[in-house]
Amino acid sequence: DIMKYCKKRNIFAERKRAFIALISILIIGAVTLSIAISSAILAVGQGRNGLLAQNLTEAKSLANACAEKALMDLKDNESYSGNETINLGSGQCQIDQIENLGGQARMVKITGKANQVTKKIEINVNQINPTMTFTSWLEVDNF
Repeated sequence: DIMKYCKKRNIFAERKRAFIALISILIIGAVTLSIAISSAILAVGQGRNGLLAQNLTEAKSLANACAEKALMDLKDNESYSGNETINLGSGQCQIDQIENLGGQARMVKITGKANQVTKKIEINVNQINPTMTFTSWLEVDNF
């Protein structure tokens, strides 16, 4: 009788330990899976942010390059009117129609685009010759 009792008790103890081990493995597995999923989501988000930052930098560089071109063309020819699109690398920039504000004053508007990202620059030229001077050179959201 005592042997049966001891064996029965030993089986219950083993089952209890096995149940505790199984539950522990399930909890550890769930925590590990949660960490892995969180890491993957963060990596994707960081990748997107990095690509966005790269596109923003490229769009701004394109806009600045077009601005420099527009200003050089304006310096060479005061009647330069802009109104052109320039493809550079994987992006492009647009020089809008240059507004004559009277005398040598001009408003130059530039848009740089890189992979769906747009940067706009608005330049208020005060004087073209003999030395070009600016009232403002601003990055704007819209014209």
